[in-house]
Amino acid sequence: SRRRARAAFVITEVALAVMLLVGAGLLARTMAKLLRVDAGFDATNLLTLQVQASGDRYPDESSLLLHHDRVMEAAAAVPGVSAVALASQLPLSGMFDQYGIRARDRPLENPQLAPSADRYLVTADFLAAMRIPIRRGRALTAADDDSTAAPVVVVSEGLATAIWGSEDPIGKFIQMGAPDTPWREVVGVSGNVRHTRLDDAATLQVYVPERQWPDVSSQMVLVVRTRSDVTALAPSIRAAARSVDPSQPIVNLATMADVIARSTAQRRFALLLFAAFGVVALLLASAGIYGVLAGRVAERTREIGLRSALGATPADIVRMVMREGALLTSAGTVLGIGGALLLARFLGALLYGVEPADPATLGGVVVVLSSVAVIACLVPAMRAIRIDPMAALRAE
Repeated sequence: SRRRARAAFVITEVALAVMLLVGAGLLARTMAKLLRVDAGFDATNLLTLQVQASGDRYPDESSLLLHHDRVMEAAAAVPGVSAVALASQLPLSGMFDQYGIRARDRPLENPQLAPSADRYLVTADFLAAMRIPIRRGRALTAADDDSTAAPVVVVSEGLATAIWGSEDPIGKFIQMGAPDTPWREVVGVSGNVRHTRLDDAATLQVYVPERQWPDVSSQMVLVVRTRSDVTALAPSIRAAARSVDPSQPIVNLATMADVIARSTAQRRFALLLFAAFGVVALLLASAGIYGVLAGRVAERTREIGLRSALGATPADIVRMVMREGALLTSAGTVLGIGGALLLARFLGALLYGVEPADPATLGGVVVVLSSVAVIACLVPAMRAIRIDPMAALRAE
């Protein structure tokens, strides 16, 4: 009964190790696939920080816009900076500002059916600073960023397809929000951006020149692209932006790579948790296998000596010990795989591009566990073949 209890305990340890290691493997493969997802922009050497202009010094829109211009000029003057722009929001940052989009040449009986798009109020160089490609037409220019200029927008490929299908949207007009807002000409089509999460489908975007929107925001995000390591220039860029008005806060300083990393923080935490507990469970399982087999060798010393005296070879003794370890490992592995498949269903919301019953992950865990189990079995097996048959037979 004690042997059965020890065996059941080891099988449970092995099963738990399999479950945790499969969970860690699925999350690791998910992270690897997520980091290969094209977010629609280039995060390399890209710094972001939120600038604000509030209080008595900024009573109207013209003072706000002047502050924005001075912040961009100060940041652009930092050596090593290649592009500077302002935007009302950033992708993957948790910011949400959507508007319904209606096309003049595609009237809808039900306005509720109009597609919604992420509205970005931007300065002229935003798309270039983010390296969001222009697929058709042109980007916004400094001439567009003027309240007296004709209203224009750049739309994403997804939005263009949602409204016009395969038709060329350049030169067509859209309206955003309320029916009394101006019609804006589409002058360019940009690449799609994943605005919410990397594992979401690319969302729809519309880019509007800042000065063409009726309300100027007191809070904007400064986007700065550098020619070299952005972290080394971050203090200088922050100081330059703050020098325009030291009374105004500069917050949320982060590289775009950090912004992307934060968007996957939940998965990273789950991966670290499963990996840590999986390694501990694997060590406990290997220790359990070793302990059970070492105890069995001690209990069967006379039997092993008798077998050796009757002609059993060292290979026969090793196989005998290894067979018992293989039975424990196999039983635990089968039980663990069943549990892992159930666990993977609860992890479904965290998985991306990986099936819960991913053969590569399951196979990899079985190989790792089998390798550790073989090492744990070999030590008692080597001890068994060193037993002196005559001494074992004389022992009481």
